[in-house]
Amino acid sequence: MLRALIYILASIFIITLLRGIIGIITKGVGQLFEEQSPTQASKSPAPGAGGELYKCATCGTFSSPKANLTLQRNGQTLYFCSESCKAKNA
Repeated sequence: MLRALIYILASIFIITLLRGIIGIITKGVGQLFEEQSPTQASKSPAPGAGGELYKCATCGTFSSPKANLTLQRNGQTLYFCSESCKAKNA
């Protein structure tokens, strides 16, 4: 009788453990395919996103303009994607 109870408890523990592992694996695979999905562009944009994109004068990445990430030089406005890129060009 005691042996049967131990087998039942061990089975419940193993099944719970396997469900958790399988859940983690399927969630990771789902996220992997979600990131590569071409329909991701149709999702609603992040708050504050949208409008014209500007090319970073330092590294060449495109980003939305931010007031504190610009620099006036020789009558031209230079745009930067980050503070570090702005500091490199200043």
